[in-house]
Amino acid sequence: MSDEAKKRVGKAKRNNGLPWWVEILFVQIGLPDSLLRWFLKTRKKAYYTLSEHKKPIALFLLISSFIIYLEPIVTKAKRDNECIESAHYYLKTNKKLSLEKQSSISVALAHHICNGGNLKFLE
Repeated sequence: MSDEAKKRVGKAKRNNGLPWWVEILFVQIGLPDSLLRWFLKTRKKAYYTLSEHKKPIALFLLISSFIIYLEPIVTKAKRDNECIESAHYYLKTNKKLSLEKQSSISVALAHHICNGGNLKFLE
């Protein structure tokens, strides 16, 4: 085959083939053509919108990912603080501890209790 014939065959192959998703959804399954037109219009509008508003979209995605990244950290810190407050209150109201122990190490004991420590030393 000559070079020109190979080029024509290559062009014919490229022009005749439909994308695989169009082949499956609209040829094999038989979805309506109006759905294909709607999808192609929406895709064209999306490409245009994304190309015109790159900076605001990138900024929005950056801020959103930052918030999504920090949310579990903030939630865990909030739960830890609530646990420490309740354990500190328990240690203050417990009559087994002397006043000296209550004032000096009650916050440290609250941290110990919240991190899985036991209360055997209080007995």
